[in-house]
Amino acid sequence: MAFSPPITDEIAAEAVAALQEHGSYERAAKSLGIARSTFGNRLLKAAQRGLDGSVPKPIPPGQRVKGLSTLYDAGGNKVLEWVKTADDASIADLTQTVKDAFEGWVPPAWDNGTAPITDADLMTVYSLADIHLGLRAVADESGADFDLDIASKRFRDVTARLFDRSPNSDTALILQLGDFSHVDDDLALTPSSKNTLQVSDRLLDIAKVGVQIMVDYVYHALRKHRRVIVKVLKGNHDLNAWIALYIGLSEHFRGNDRVTIDGGSADYWFFRFGVTLIGAHHGHRLKPEQMAGAMAMECREDWGETLYRLFLHGHLHHRRVIEVLGVSVECMRTIAEVDQHHSGKYGSGKSLTSITLHRTNGEDGRQQINLPPIYKRAVRMSA
Repeated sequence: MAFSPPITDEIAAEAVAALQEHGSYERAAKSLGIARSTFGNRLLKAAQRGLDGSVPKPIPPGQRVKGLSTLYDAGGNKVLEWVKTADDASIADLTQTVKDAFEGWVPPAWDNGTAPITDADLMTVYSLADIHLGLRAVADESGADFDLDIASKRFRDVTARLFDRSPNSDTALILQLGDFSHVDDDLALTPSSKNTLQVSDRLLDIAKVGVQIMVDYVYHALRKHRRVIVKVLKGNHDLNAWIALYIGLSEHFRGNDRVTIDGGSADYWFFRFGVTLIGAHHGHRLKPEQMAGAMAMECREDWGETLYRLFLHGHLHHRRVIEVLGVSVECMRTIAEVDQHHSGKYGSGKSLTSITLHRTNGEDGRQQINLPPIYKRAVRMSA
């Protein structure tokens, strides 16, 4: 790969001068002996540094330059030039927002800090797959309205019902399987593929609501279970935004000896309970058929010492169970609606499931809360 030297102020200013002299990107780039894309990048750097006269100094607080646009007339003369900016939602901003969200926070009324009576031989796994906070859907496109307010209310309602039905096992393992947030920044694009997303709110608002509902979720788990373990995994929609959720939870429950927030950042995660080995991954880097092999390769000792193996993932938005090398690989459903782009493509049901494991007997039972399917009616013409 060829080395690209840094764009100094002199190089950036040279590009501005060439554009002023030649009047078009093509002629200016040719005069400098560089590609048009390289020339455009130098102009962008000039705009970011205020070297072209088109960017006010300073750029408004909370904004960052994301692109440069220039309008020319029919003769190739520059008529107007402007800089496109976007909200600067950095990880530091997200972290501070999360901390601010808990100023004046009080525990739920039902939390008295007392551990419940539980069955020491049981652990219940609560998986949260593809919650997609911030996704926007409208009924005439997707069959149902959906936004951040609807999503947070649905999350609280469905998880409360699931907790009520699940047994008082000693340990709760909460697996957040990725794509908890629908977006990774305020550009409304998927981080890697750059697909356009329909979004209802700013990332900072999504992060704030996400941490608040997850904190209450953990407190609800403490009503049922003596110990709560939480694992936050990244997905393809929240490759960086997941960090805000992790930091918010770990800071809030710091010093709580009944809550453990796992701090690892690996894309796949493994946990052992008695004779059962559990794997977790969002599903964007490993195909379901590959997950058993990853478990065997990365957890050789635990693989040999366990009798039952379970691998949970999301990403596909529908329930799918396959058995590979004796491992039950299960895709968990979402409770989010589909956006306009996916409307008509995914007809799967929506539900949340808890799986209870016995220390020596493997899976001991499961509970599931279902949501009604989307409801559309065909247009009918009168006779």
